[in-house]
Amino acid sequence: MDEARTTGGEESRERLGDGAFALLLLASPASALTIPSLGLALPNLAFPLGSLAILVLWRRDLGDLLRRHALLLSAVAALLAWTALSTLASMKPETSVRHLVKSVLYAVTFAALLVRFAQGERAKRSLRALLALLAALGLLGVVESFFPASPLFQLFRDERSLTILPRISSILPWPNPYGVLMAAGVALSRRMASAGFVTRRTALLASLLFLSQAAQSGSRNAWGVVALVLVVEAVQGRRDGSSLGAVGLAGFFAAALVLLPVAAFQLRIERSSPVARALLPEKYVGSTSLADPLQSLSLRGRIWRLAGECIRYQPVLGLGPGVFTRYATPPVMNRVGLNTHCLPLNLAVDLGLPGLALAAFVVAVLRPRRWLGLPAGAALAALFAGQVVDCFLYEPVTLLVMMACAASVAAPRPEP
Repeated sequence: MDEARTTGGEESRERLGDGAFALLLLASPASALTIPSLGLALPNLAFPLGSLAILVLWRRDLGDLLRRHALLLSAVAALLAWTALSTLASMKPETSVRHLVKSVLYAVTFAALLVRFAQGERAKRSLRALLALLAALGLLGVVESFFPASPLFQLFRDERSLTILPRISSILPWPNPYGVLMAAGVALSRRMASAGFVTRRTALLASLLFLSQAAQSGSRNAWGVVALVLVVEAVQGRRDGSSLGAVGLAGFFAAALVLLPVAAFQLRIERSSPVARALLPEKYVGSTSLADPLQSLSLRGRIWRLAGECIRYQPVLGLGPGVFTRYATPPVMNRVGLNTHCLPLNLAVDLGLPGLALAAFVVAVLRPRRWLGLPAGAALAALFAGQVVDCFLYEPVTLLVMMACAASVAAPRPEP
């Protein structure tokens, strides 16, 4: 009787934990949605609620978590402490405090994800749910290809992000994080299939969806990450005889770049691509509404030079979280909301060089050398690679996927 009650209690706790994790996943893309009476963005409320629910459900395991991940959690705590110090020293503390609060919320979420991925079967379910989230975003991207003016996308995205049509970003605000997430989805699905967490057919179908949407996003950054992922997959595939599959995926991606309308438009070949010409609205054919590579590099160059000046001005404590984006770039770029477009550079500007070093230490504790051998490791590497020329530091869905992958590589590897 007691055993039956215990088993029933464990099953109930697992279901509640699955629900809390689902809340995190479903709320993460909803950064444009606010709670009417509170004025809070939905993830800012859902993340702490879902995270606290996971921590409370497995509170008996917290002692083991602290022992197992003592170095990792200490590194995260040190980074948070430095962020708080940088916030106190900031010339615009009212801006930095908001980002500090977000950082604390994300740190709590990361701790909850470490608990979530601590047990093998639960970790496998979590990775499958993560893959399902990426697939849902990919399918919404297909919908957006045909119905770009749908109220759904206007609901989730802001006015600025809606002006970059015909680029595709599903319900995420910007194409670059969307495209990089799709590239990470290719790595995740392939590695999960190798580990036996999903079937190879499921992984193939998911990879084709992700590749098509990475192409359709129009993000050159994402295309570079896709190329990197496919090269790694081809090298890894030589060990198990699946390198030919990576070559086939590369061929599919190349065809998608030529045939899909937004990809062909970004490459300026829509006139010579009959499929793209047929599917792309006439007003875009021959137009130049998307930034060309030289203009994109020029923009980043100006931001990076400005960031370098800010680091020289305040190399130890930085400007404070969010200050560069809010105050430094508008006078130079004539628009607000532009970060450094480089994650390491953004950390150095916001938190100073010691803050960047602490962030690098957090990554080092996760032991990057073993990532490619783990189901979520290649996806985590892809997400970091995508931020060499971009920065998704406070983009909720990308950050949640990153933290989940990091928690997965930090946890003991679950058995297939």
